[in-house]
Amino acid sequence: MHVLLSSPEPLIAGYHAVDLIPFSAEAYQRMLAAVNHSLWPTHLLSNALALLILYQLWHARPRVALRLLALLWLGCGGGYFWTFYADLNWAGEQMAIACVVQAGLLVWLASGFHHAPNHRAKLPGYLIALLALVWPLSVGLSHAAWQTSETVGLHADPTSLFTLGVLLCTRVTWRIWLLAIVPLAWTGWSALTLYVLQQSRFGLLAATIAFAMAVLLYSTALSIARSRR
Repeated sequence: MHVLLSSPEPLIAGYHAVDLIPFSAEAYQRMLAAVNHSLWPTHLLSNALALLILYQLWHARPRVALRLLALLWLGCGGGYFWTFYADLNWAGEQMAIACVVQAGLLVWLASGFHHAPNHRAKLPGYLIALLALVWPLSVGLSHAAWQTSETVGLHADPTSLFTLGVLLCTRVTWRIWLLAIVPLAWTGWSALTLYVLQQSRFGLLAATIAFAMAVLLYSTALSIARSRR
């Protein structure tokens, strides 16, 4: 049974937000716990890969970083969406395919990326990427909470946020917007899911998405203004 929203107003004509989420909060938590139990200790490997990606960015090697990032999306697509999330939502299989497409685009478009002009320009991206790495802390520090924590490379939310952070550490081009479609679409859907299920992470996820969008729009506007000089 769904958790009822406090507001009866429909999200879109004839539908409340709760009608769009085909599972309960309890089922969602069980799914997250199943991912962690089944895939441990892959968490250590995915976190090590994420740190390697940040190392490559710090040393101005965004092309290498993006190709490594593709591995995280393949893991997320196969391990999270195809194996687990698809049991809750029919869209899980489509999202698994989207993850494979995302990984392919990262490899294909990586050669056209250049590093941001300086570390200060990368700061918002680093902040978002580091937030994604410590995303497991968003559920609290208790043992029960950690059973449903989410990790970059294994779960969709931190993987998407980490990707947005990585992209914001590069020089803004149209390629960033193309590669941001899947992470932004997923985090938007996930924010709606967390809101409907009344999960505590909703506020943090929504705020991070808004911050990433603001930085991306500002960086794009700044890049356009510079190109017209």
